[in-house]
Amino acid sequence: REKEGGAMNHKDKNQSSLATASFAQQEGRHEVGDNNESQCASELANVTVVRSLDIKIPATFPQKLMEILSSGEHVDIISWLPNGHSFAISQKRRFAAEVLPRYFRQTKFTSFTRKLNRWGFQRVRSGPEAGAYYHELFQRDRPGLCTRMNC
Repeated sequence: REKEGGAMNHKDKNQSSLATASFAQQEGRHEVGDNNESQCASELANVTVVRSLDIKIPATFPQKLMEILSSGEHVDIISWLPNGHSFAISQKRRFAAEVLPRYFRQTKFTSFTRKLNRWGFQRVRSGPEAGAYYHELFQRDRPGLCTRMNC
């Protein structure tokens, strides 16, 4: 990718940085937010910082959802089930009114469920966990797995 004289052009530098950031993110070397207290909470929820490269990458839908569930702020509205492989939304109206506007652009519950479906989440149809959502790469004790999800 080097041009004559040993210099990379602008396009090559961007592609190289993005590839490196993508690799670092897949390897789990990322954090949500950047500890700058002056930023508002919604900005922190929408940006992933690859510390080793200091490159800001927008958080994906599963990463934002993982942040909501991991924060513990909304356990009366949305929470992990005991198995840690699925989650349930117990108060849909409060979820749409309080949580969605803080983390996502859309604020309708139906839009949120369509996005869950697009990202491959399955809804539990029967049994004691009926109504919960799960995805094999979305697990409470393995948050880095969700970086491998795609829609």
